[in-house]
Amino acid sequence: MKSSHKFSWQFDKEKLEQDLASADQDWVDHFNTDYYQGEWSGLGLRIPKKYNHLLNPGDNDTVYEDTPLLEKLPYVRHILNYFRCEVTSARLLKLTAGSVIKKHKDPDLSYWNGLARIHIPITTNDLVKFIIDDSRVKMLPGECWFAEFCLPHYIENKGTCDRVHLVIDLKVNEWLKELFEREGILSFNEPGPNPGNQFSAAEKSDIFNTLVAMGTPSATTLAHNLYKPSEKVEQSPPHPNESPNNDQEKKVIFLHIHRTGGTTITQLLRQSGYSPTQVIHGELPSVKIPMHRENIFIFTFARNPWDRLLSWYFYLHQHAIQQDNGFNRFLDELLEENKEAPVNEKFLCNQLDYLTDQNDLFLPDEVGRFEQFEYEVRRIFRLLSIPIPSIPKLNDVSKPKYKDFYDQETMEKVAQLCKKDILYFNYKF
Repeated sequence: MKSSHKFSWQFDKEKLEQDLASADQDWVDHFNTDYYQGEWSGLGLRIPKKYNHLLNPGDNDTVYEDTPLLEKLPYVRHILNYFRCEVTSARLLKLTAGSVIKKHKDPDLSYWNGLARIHIPITTNDLVKFIIDDSRVKMLPGECWFAEFCLPHYIENKGTCDRVHLVIDLKVNEWLKELFEREGILSFNEPGPNPGNQFSAAEKSDIFNTLVAMGTPSATTLAHNLYKPSEKVEQSPPHPNESPNNDQEKKVIFLHIHRTGGTTITQLLRQSGYSPTQVIHGELPSVKIPMHRENIFIFTFARNPWDRLLSWYFYLHQHAIQQDNGFNRFLDELLEENKEAPVNEKFLCNQLDYLTDQNDLFLPDEVGRFEQFEYEVRRIFRLLSIPIPSIPKLNDVSKPKYKDFYDQETMEKVAQLCKKDILYFNYKF
Protein backbone atom coordinates (compact mmCIF):
# COMPACT_ATOMS: atom_id res chain seq x y z
CA MET A 1 0.00 0.00 0.00
CA LYS A 2 1.23 3.49 -0.83
CA SER A 3 2.05 5.78 2.08
CA SER A 4 0.58 8.75 0.16
CA HIS A 5 -1.22 9.34 -3.12
CA LYS A 6 -2.66 12.21 -5.19
CA PHE A 7 -6.01 11.21 -6.68
CA SER A 8 -6.59 11.48 -10.41
CA TRP A 9 -9.17 14.26 -10.03
CA GLN A 10 -9.17 17.60 -8.26
CA PHE A 11 -11.72 20.03 -6.85
CA ASP A 12 -12.41 23.67 -7.73
CA LYS A 13 -9.91 25.75 -5.77
CA GLU A 14 -11.79 29.02 -6.35
CA LYS A 15 -14.97 27.60 -4.83
CA LEU A 16 -12.97 26.19 -1.93
CA GLU A 17 -11.56 29.67 -1.33
CA GLN A 18 -15.08 31.12 -1.43
CA ASP A 19 -16.25 28.66 1.23
CA LEU A 20 -13.19 29.43 3.33
CA ALA A 21 -14.04 33.13 3.16
CA SER A 22 -17.57 32.28 4.36
CA ALA A 23 -16.22 30.45 7.42
CA ASP A 24 -16.23 33.64 9.48
CA GLN A 25 -15.85 32.06 12.91
CA ASP A 26 -13.10 32.13 15.50
CA TRP A 27 -10.60 29.36 14.86
CA VAL A 28 -10.10 26.92 17.76
CA ASP A 29 -6.59 25.97 18.89
CA HIS A 30 -5.76 22.30 18.31
CA PHE A 31 -6.00 20.21 21.47
CA ASN A 32 -2.72 18.32 20.91
CA THR A 33 -0.55 21.13 22.27
CA ASP A 34 2.51 18.87 22.59
CA TYR A 35 2.40 18.17 18.86
CA TYR A 36 3.10 21.66 17.52
CA GLN A 37 4.93 24.94 17.88
CA GLY A 38 3.29 28.20 16.84
CA GLU A 39 -0.38 28.21 15.85
CA TRP A 40 -2.33 25.17 14.69
CA SER A 41 -6.10 25.66 14.74
CA GLY A 42 -9.28 24.53 13.08
CA LEU A 43 -13.02 24.72 12.50
CA GLY A 44 -15.23 21.68 13.03
CA LEU A 45 -17.60 20.83 10.17
CA ARG A 46 -18.58 17.29 11.11
CA ILE A 47 -17.80 16.32 14.68
CA PRO A 48 -18.57 13.67 17.32
CA LYS A 49 -21.95 14.19 18.99
CA LYS A 50 -20.22 13.78 22.34
CA TYR A 51 -16.86 15.48 22.31
CA ASN A 52 -14.36 16.96 24.72
CA HIS A 53 -12.93 19.26 22.06
CA LEU A 54 -14.42 20.71 18.86
CA LEU A 55 -11.53 19.37 16.74
CA ASN A 56 -11.52 15.83 18.17
CA PRO A 57 -11.75 13.50 15.13
CA GLY A 58 -13.27 10.59 17.05
CA ASP A 59 -12.88 6.98 15.91
CA ASN A 60 -14.73 4.09 14.29
CA ASP A 61 -17.20 3.77 17.19
CA THR A 62 -18.10 7.47 17.40
CA VAL A 63 -21.48 8.93 16.37
CA TYR A 64 -21.06 12.11 14.30
CA GLU A 65 -23.16 15.13 13.35
CA ASP A 66 -22.82 18.15 11.08
CA THR A 67 -22.13 21.55 12.63
CA PRO A 68 -24.11 24.71 11.71
CA LEU A 69 -20.98 26.00 9.97
CA LEU A 70 -21.14 23.22 7.38
CA GLU A 71 -24.52 24.54 6.20
CA LYS A 72 -22.80 27.79 5.17
CA LEU A 73 -20.26 26.00 2.96
CA PRO A 74 -22.08 24.60 -0.11
CA TYR A 75 -19.02 23.46 -2.01
CA VAL A 76 -17.57 21.64 1.00
CA ARG A 77 -20.93 19.85 1.41
CA HIS A 78 -20.73 18.88 -2.26
CA ILE A 79 -17.25 17.43 -1.70
CA LEU A 80 -18.38 15.41 1.32
CA ASN A 81 -21.23 13.96 -0.76
CA TYR A 82 -18.75 12.93 -3.45
CA PHE A 83 -17.46 10.08 -1.27
CA ARG A 84 -19.74 7.04 -1.27
CA CYS A 85 -18.82 6.03 2.23
CA GLU A 86 -19.49 7.37 5.70
CA VAL A 87 -17.76 10.66 6.45
CA THR A 88 -16.83 10.63 10.11
CA SER A 89 -14.83 13.77 10.89
CA ALA A 90 -14.52 16.83 8.64
CA ARG A 91 -12.49 19.90 9.66
CA LEU A 92 -10.75 22.94 8.29
CA LEU A 93 -7.23 22.91 9.76
CA LYS A 94 -4.88 25.89 9.62
CA LEU A 95 -1.13 25.94 10.23
CA THR A 96 -0.08 29.56 10.35
CA ALA A 97 3.08 30.91 8.74
CA GLY A 98 6.17 30.01 10.76
CA SER A 99 4.47 27.16 12.65
CA VAL A 100 5.47 23.50 12.88
CA ILE A 101 3.60 20.24 13.54
CA LYS A 102 6.15 17.99 15.21
CA LYS A 103 7.00 14.51 14.04
CA HIS A 104 4.46 12.03 15.34
CA LYS A 105 2.24 9.06 14.41
CA ASP A 106 -1.53 8.57 14.66
CA PRO A 107 -1.55 4.81 15.27
CA ASP A 108 -5.34 4.34 15.04
CA LEU A 109 -5.67 6.35 11.82
CA SER A 110 -5.05 3.64 9.24
CA TYR A 111 -6.90 2.22 6.27
CA TRP A 112 -6.32 -1.23 7.74
CA ASN A 113 -8.07 -0.17 10.94
CA GLY A 114 -11.07 1.03 8.95
CA LEU A 115 -10.34 4.78 8.62
CA ALA A 116 -8.80 6.76 5.76
CA ARG A 117 -7.86 10.44 5.97
CA ILE A 118 -8.15 12.73 2.95
CA HIS A 119 -6.48 16.16 2.61
CA ILE A 120 -7.69 18.84 0.18
CA PRO A 121 -5.48 21.98 0.30
CA ILE A 122 -7.21 25.35 0.06
CA THR A 123 -4.30 27.72 0.72
CA THR A 124 -0.62 26.83 0.90
CA ASN A 125 2.81 28.04 -0.27
CA ASP A 126 5.99 26.64 -1.78
CA LEU A 127 7.80 26.68 1.56
CA VAL A 128 5.44 24.24 3.26
CA LYS A 129 7.39 21.06 4.01
CA PHE A 130 5.17 18.01 4.54
CA ILE A 131 7.11 14.81 5.26
CA ILE A 132 5.44 11.42 5.64
CA ASP A 133 7.36 8.20 6.02
CA ASP A 134 10.59 10.13 5.20
CA SER A 135 9.22 11.33 1.84
CA ARG A 136 8.24 14.91 1.01
CA VAL A 137 4.71 15.39 -0.34
CA LYS A 138 3.77 18.62 -2.14
CA MET A 139 0.02 19.21 -2.01
CA LEU A 140 -1.44 22.02 -4.16
CA PRO A 141 -4.81 23.81 -3.81
CA GLY A 142 -7.75 21.80 -5.12
CA GLU A 143 -5.85 18.51 -5.22
CA CYS A 144 -7.17 15.52 -3.28
CA TRP A 145 -4.65 13.44 -1.31
CA PHE A 146 -4.65 10.31 0.81
CA ALA A 147 -1.93 9.47 3.31
CA GLU A 148 -1.42 6.80 5.95
CA PHE A 149 -1.05 9.00 9.02
CA CYS A 150 -0.23 6.02 11.22
CA LEU A 151 3.25 6.47 9.70
CA PRO A 152 5.69 9.08 11.06
CA HIS A 153 4.95 12.54 9.65
CA TYR A 154 5.57 16.22 10.32
CA ILE A 155 4.81 19.59 8.69
CA GLU A 156 6.73 22.88 8.64
CA ASN A 157 5.24 26.09 7.28
CA LYS A 158 8.25 28.28 6.55
CA GLY A 159 6.32 30.51 4.16
CA THR A 160 4.62 33.84 4.74
CA CYS A 161 0.97 32.70 4.33
CA ASP A 162 -1.15 30.24 6.27
CA ARG A 163 -1.68 26.67 5.16
CA VAL A 164 -5.37 25.66 5.30
CA HIS A 165 -6.59 22.16 4.40
CA LEU A 166 -10.00 20.53 4.33
CA VAL A 167 -9.36 17.29 6.24
CA ILE A 168 -11.88 14.45 5.89
CA ASP A 169 -11.92 11.07 7.63
CA LEU A 170 -13.74 8.24 5.83
CA LYS A 171 -14.90 4.84 6.99
CA VAL A 172 -13.54 2.09 4.81
CA ASN A 173 -16.18 0.24 2.82
CA GLU A 174 -16.28 -1.66 -0.47
CA TRP A 175 -16.64 1.54 -2.53
CA LEU A 176 -13.52 3.05 -0.95
CA LYS A 177 -11.60 -0.21 -1.34
CA GLU A 178 -12.43 -0.33 -5.06
CA LEU A 179 -11.50 3.35 -5.45
CA PHE A 180 -8.11 2.73 -3.81
CA GLU A 181 -7.49 -0.27 -6.06
CA ARG A 182 -8.49 1.71 -9.16
CA GLU A 183 -6.20 4.58 -8.17
CA GLY A 184 -3.29 2.23 -7.48
CA ILE A 185 -3.08 2.97 -3.76
CA LEU A 186 -3.74 -0.70 -3.09
CA SER A 187 -2.94 -3.67 -5.26
CA PHE A 188 -5.95 -5.86 -6.09
CA ASN A 189 -7.08 -7.77 -2.98
CA GLU A 190 -3.94 -6.69 -1.13
CA PRO A 191 -3.85 -8.31 2.33
CA GLY A 192 -3.52 -6.09 5.36
CA PRO A 193 -0.44 -6.10 7.60
CA ASN A 194 -0.25 -8.51 10.52
CA PRO A 195 -0.66 -6.39 13.67
CA GLY A 196 0.54 -9.23 15.87
CA ASN A 197 3.97 -9.88 14.37
CA GLN A 198 5.69 -7.64 16.90
CA PHE A 199 4.41 -9.66 19.90
CA SER A 200 5.30 -13.03 21.40
CA ALA A 201 2.64 -15.72 21.81
CA ALA A 202 2.25 -14.93 25.52
CA GLU A 203 1.93 -11.20 24.83
CA LYS A 204 -0.65 -11.91 22.14
CA SER A 205 -2.73 -13.92 24.58
CA ASP A 206 -2.71 -11.14 27.19
CA ILE A 207 -3.56 -8.48 24.60
CA PHE A 208 -6.29 -10.65 23.09
CA ASN A 209 -8.01 -11.16 26.44
CA THR A 210 -7.73 -7.48 27.34
CA LEU A 211 -9.21 -6.33 24.03
CA VAL A 212 -12.09 -8.81 24.13
CA ALA A 213 -12.90 -7.71 27.68
CA MET A 214 -13.29 -4.11 26.43
CA GLY A 215 -16.34 -5.23 24.45
CA THR A 216 -16.27 -2.61 21.68
CA PRO A 217 -16.49 -3.63 18.00
CA SER A 218 -13.12 -2.07 17.20
CA ALA A 219 -11.40 -3.81 20.11
CA THR A 220 -12.94 -7.18 19.20
CA THR A 221 -11.86 -6.82 15.56
CA LEU A 222 -8.31 -5.95 16.58
CA ALA A 223 -8.18 -8.87 19.01
CA HIS A 224 -9.12 -11.42 16.38
CA ASN A 225 -6.70 -9.91 13.89
CA LEU A 226 -3.87 -10.81 16.24
CA TYR A 227 -4.68 -14.47 15.68
CA LYS A 228 -6.06 -14.24 12.13
CA PRO A 229 -3.65 -11.91 10.36
CA SER A 230 -4.68 -13.08 6.90
CA GLU A 231 -8.19 -11.74 7.40
CA LYS A 232 -8.93 -8.15 6.49
CA VAL A 233 -10.08 -5.63 9.03
CA GLU A 234 -13.83 -5.88 9.32
CA GLN A 235 -15.19 -3.13 7.11
CA SER A 236 -17.95 -0.74 8.04
CA PRO A 237 -21.46 -1.21 6.63
CA PRO A 238 -21.85 0.07 3.09
CA HIS A 239 -23.24 3.50 2.33
CA PRO A 240 -27.08 3.40 2.18
CA ASN A 241 -26.86 3.94 -1.59
CA GLU A 242 -24.70 0.83 -2.00
CA SER A 243 -27.30 -1.82 -1.22
CA PRO A 244 -30.05 -0.83 -3.63
CA ASN A 245 -31.66 -4.10 -4.52
CA ASN A 246 -31.50 -7.05 -2.17
CA ASP A 247 -35.01 -8.10 -3.14
CA GLN A 248 -36.69 -8.31 -6.51
CA GLU A 249 -39.59 -6.11 -5.36
CA LYS A 250 -37.47 -2.97 -5.60
CA LYS A 251 -38.09 -1.00 -8.78
CA VAL A 252 -35.06 0.05 -10.81
CA ILE A 253 -35.15 3.21 -12.94
CA PHE A 254 -32.35 3.88 -15.41
CA LEU A 255 -32.07 7.50 -16.58
CA HIS A 256 -30.63 7.13 -20.09
CA ILE A 257 -28.78 10.31 -21.06
CA HIS A 258 -27.82 10.55 -24.74
CA ARG A 259 -24.22 9.58 -25.61
CA THR A 260 -23.33 8.00 -22.26
CA GLY A 261 -23.49 4.31 -23.19
CA GLY A 262 -27.19 4.02 -22.33
CA THR A 263 -28.13 1.84 -25.31
CA THR A 264 -25.66 -0.78 -24.12
CA ILE A 265 -26.92 -0.59 -20.53
CA THR A 266 -30.56 -0.83 -21.63
CA GLN A 267 -29.79 -3.96 -23.67
CA LEU A 268 -27.94 -5.53 -20.73
CA LEU A 269 -30.92 -4.84 -18.45
CA ARG A 270 -33.31 -6.44 -20.93
CA GLN A 271 -31.06 -9.43 -21.58
CA SER A 272 -30.77 -10.07 -17.87
CA GLY A 273 -34.52 -10.42 -17.54
CA TYR A 274 -34.35 -8.08 -14.59
CA SER A 275 -37.79 -6.85 -13.61
CA PRO A 276 -39.34 -4.45 -12.85
CA THR A 277 -37.17 -1.90 -14.69
CA GLN A 278 -38.06 1.46 -16.22
CA VAL A 279 -35.84 3.26 -18.73
CA ILE A 280 -36.33 7.00 -19.17
CA HIS A 281 -34.53 7.83 -22.40
CA GLY A 282 -33.40 11.36 -23.07
CA GLU A 283 -36.35 13.02 -21.34
CA LEU A 284 -36.78 15.14 -18.25
CA PRO A 285 -37.48 12.53 -15.57
CA SER A 286 -39.15 14.64 -12.89
CA VAL A 287 -42.75 14.01 -13.96
CA LYS A 288 -42.11 10.26 -14.33
CA ILE A 289 -40.43 9.60 -11.00
CA PRO A 290 -42.90 8.62 -8.26
CA MET A 291 -43.08 11.06 -5.39
CA HIS A 292 -42.47 8.32 -2.81
CA ARG A 293 -39.18 6.53 -3.48
CA GLU A 294 -38.80 4.16 -0.53
CA ASN A 295 -38.56 1.11 -2.81
CA ILE A 296 -37.00 2.64 -5.93
CA PHE A 297 -33.35 2.62 -7.04
CA ILE A 298 -32.38 5.17 -9.69
CA PHE A 299 -29.10 5.15 -11.59
CA THR A 300 -27.55 6.84 -14.59
CA PHE A 301 -24.25 7.40 -16.39
CA ALA A 302 -22.47 10.74 -16.90
CA ARG A 303 -19.74 11.73 -19.34
CA ASN A 304 -17.13 14.46 -19.63
CA PRO A 305 -19.05 17.35 -21.31
CA TRP A 306 -16.33 18.10 -23.89
CA ASP A 307 -16.25 14.44 -24.90
CA ARG A 308 -20.04 14.09 -24.83
CA LEU A 309 -20.84 17.11 -27.04
CA LEU A 310 -18.20 16.05 -29.55
CA SER A 311 -19.77 12.57 -29.57
CA TRP A 312 -23.17 14.19 -30.15
CA TYR A 313 -21.73 16.10 -33.10
CA PHE A 314 -20.30 12.97 -34.70
CA TYR A 315 -23.50 11.04 -34.06
CA LEU A 316 -25.61 13.74 -35.76
CA HIS A 317 -23.04 14.35 -38.52
CA GLN A 318 -21.60 10.90 -39.04
CA HIS A 319 -19.67 11.90 -42.15
CA ALA A 320 -17.96 14.85 -40.43
CA ILE A 321 -14.85 12.95 -39.42
CA GLN A 322 -12.31 15.54 -40.54
CA GLN A 323 -11.48 18.48 -38.32
CA ASP A 324 -13.22 21.51 -39.80
CA ASN A 325 -15.38 24.36 -38.57
CA GLY A 326 -18.56 22.27 -38.58
CA PHE A 327 -18.23 21.53 -34.89
CA ASN A 328 -17.78 25.23 -34.16
CA ARG A 329 -21.00 26.02 -36.05
CA PHE A 330 -22.76 23.21 -34.18
CA LEU A 331 -21.80 24.79 -30.83
CA ASP A 332 -22.84 28.27 -32.02
CA GLU A 333 -26.27 26.92 -32.95
CA LEU A 334 -26.67 25.34 -29.51
CA LEU A 335 -25.66 28.56 -27.76
CA GLU A 336 -28.17 30.54 -29.84
CA GLU A 337 -30.95 27.96 -29.46
CA ASN A 338 -30.54 27.78 -25.68
CA LYS A 339 -30.76 31.53 -25.09
CA GLU A 340 -34.54 31.86 -25.03
CA ALA A 341 -36.02 28.38 -25.47
CA PRO A 342 -37.88 26.82 -22.51
CA VAL A 343 -36.12 23.86 -20.97
CA ASN A 344 -38.47 21.32 -22.53
CA GLU A 345 -37.63 22.59 -26.03
CA LYS A 346 -33.92 23.37 -25.89
CA PHE A 347 -31.06 21.02 -26.61
CA LEU A 348 -30.14 19.86 -23.11
CA CYS A 349 -26.37 20.22 -22.98
CA ASN A 350 -26.16 19.70 -19.23
CA GLN A 351 -26.70 16.15 -18.05
CA LEU A 352 -27.74 17.57 -14.70
CA ASP A 353 -30.99 18.77 -16.32
CA TYR A 354 -31.96 15.12 -16.86
CA LEU A 355 -31.13 14.20 -13.27
CA THR A 356 -32.94 16.77 -11.11
CA ASP A 357 -36.58 17.41 -10.29
CA GLN A 358 -38.50 20.70 -10.24
CA ASN A 359 -36.96 21.55 -6.86
CA ASP A 360 -33.39 20.83 -8.07
CA LEU A 361 -33.28 17.64 -5.99
CA PHE A 362 -30.71 15.22 -7.42
CA LEU A 363 -32.56 12.01 -8.30
CA PRO A 364 -30.02 9.19 -8.94
CA ASP A 365 -28.78 6.93 -6.17
CA GLU A 366 -25.76 6.00 -8.27
CA VAL A 367 -23.93 7.73 -11.13
CA GLY A 368 -21.58 5.65 -13.25
CA ARG A 369 -18.70 7.40 -15.02
CA PHE A 370 -18.55 6.79 -18.78
CA GLU A 371 -14.77 7.22 -18.66
CA GLN A 372 -14.53 3.90 -16.77
CA PHE A 373 -17.50 2.34 -18.49
CA GLU A 374 -16.92 -1.39 -18.08
CA TYR A 375 -15.78 -1.06 -14.47
CA GLU A 376 -18.77 1.14 -13.57
CA VAL A 377 -21.31 -1.08 -15.35
CA ARG A 378 -20.04 -4.11 -13.46
CA ARG A 379 -20.02 -2.16 -10.17
CA ILE A 380 -23.64 -1.01 -10.47
CA PHE A 381 -24.91 -4.32 -11.84
CA ARG A 382 -23.16 -6.09 -8.97
CA LEU A 383 -25.19 -3.91 -6.58
CA LEU A 384 -28.30 -5.14 -8.39
CA SER A 385 -27.09 -8.77 -8.33
CA ILE A 386 -27.18 -8.89 -12.14
CA PRO A 387 -24.50 -11.09 -13.78
CA ILE A 388 -22.81 -9.68 -16.90
CA PRO A 389 -21.15 -12.19 -19.27
CA SER A 390 -19.81 -9.49 -21.64
CA ILE A 391 -20.35 -5.80 -22.35
CA PRO A 392 -20.94 -4.92 -26.02
CA LYS A 393 -20.44 -1.46 -27.54
CA LEU A 394 -23.56 -0.15 -29.28
CA ASN A 395 -23.99 3.15 -31.16
CA ASP A 396 -20.26 3.70 -30.84
CA VAL A 397 -19.12 6.34 -33.33
CA SER A 398 -15.48 6.33 -34.38
CA LYS A 399 -13.87 9.71 -33.72
CA PRO A 400 -10.55 11.22 -32.63
CA LYS A 401 -9.69 11.69 -28.96
CA TYR A 402 -11.72 14.65 -27.88
CA LYS A 403 -8.75 16.72 -26.67
CA ASP A 404 -7.17 16.50 -30.12
CA PHE A 405 -10.28 17.99 -31.72
CA TYR A 406 -10.66 21.16 -29.66
CA ASP A 407 -9.13 24.60 -29.96
CA GLN A 408 -9.38 27.35 -27.34
CA GLU A 409 -12.59 28.74 -28.85
CA THR A 410 -14.53 25.47 -28.94
CA MET A 411 -13.23 24.47 -25.51
CA GLU A 412 -14.62 27.69 -24.01
CA LYS A 413 -17.95 27.34 -25.81
CA VAL A 414 -18.54 23.91 -24.27
CA ALA A 415 -17.48 25.28 -20.88
CA GLN A 416 -20.21 27.93 -21.28
CA LEU A 417 -22.84 25.44 -22.43
CA CYS A 418 -22.08 22.83 -19.77
CA LYS A 419 -21.03 24.87 -16.77
CA LYS A 420 -23.53 23.13 -14.46
CA ASP A 421 -22.13 19.67 -15.25
CA ILE A 422 -18.54 20.86 -14.98
CA LEU A 423 -19.14 22.23 -11.49
CA TYR A 424 -21.33 19.43 -10.16
CA PHE A 425 -19.35 16.46 -11.49
CA ASN A 426 -15.89 18.10 -11.18
CA TYR A 427 -15.05 17.57 -14.84
CA LYS A 428 -11.90 19.11 -16.30
CA PHE A 429 -10.93 19.52 -19.94
